[in-house]
Amino acid sequence: MSASHDAPVTSSERNRVWSEVFHRSRISPHVFVVAGAEAAQVNQVVARLGLPRATSNSLFDNAHWATPLLDGAVTRLLTYGLPALPSGTRVYGHRPLRLLCHLMDLRPPARALTGERQMPEVDQLLADLDRQRQPPPTRCSRRRTRRWPTTPRRSSQRSGCSSEPRRLTRPPPR
Repeated sequence: MSASHDAPVTSSERNRVWSEVFHRSRISPHVFVVAGAEAAQVNQVVARLGLPRATSNSLFDNAHWATPLLDGAVTRLLTYGLPALPSGTRVYGHRPLRLLCHLMDLRPPARALTGERQMPEVDQLLADLDRQRQPPPTRCSRRRTRRWPTTPRRSSQRSGCSSEPRRLTRPPPR
């Protein structure tokens, strides 16, 4: 467990109850809507975790942001027109909700929530978060890649192991 997880992200409003920030959704017992006034704080906490984020934002369409968190996700939706879902931030999953409660210094639910099989310990959630934040392992392949004759050989090209996808390189123009 890293030292960065030992202290909560916020400490100005201690002993707030989780239900002041997260509300149960009518969509599913596994979805929690973030109160509008608290959405910026939740988004800031999630951004500080350094996890990858997927975004989709185009002209005349809804804007989506999603960050995987443990076995769920935190999403933001900004809608235009008549959407099926209203704009807002949502947390998908019980474990991500409990982790965010810890990181935001909120009192978590005292008992298991609807659909929650067991209440995880905070140490387990933090350990799982640390595993999620680890860089992906290096991939090795035995396939030969096509190279231009003038491309210098590197040891990683010969063995087929690299941490980045291979790119085809052309010789410089003459």
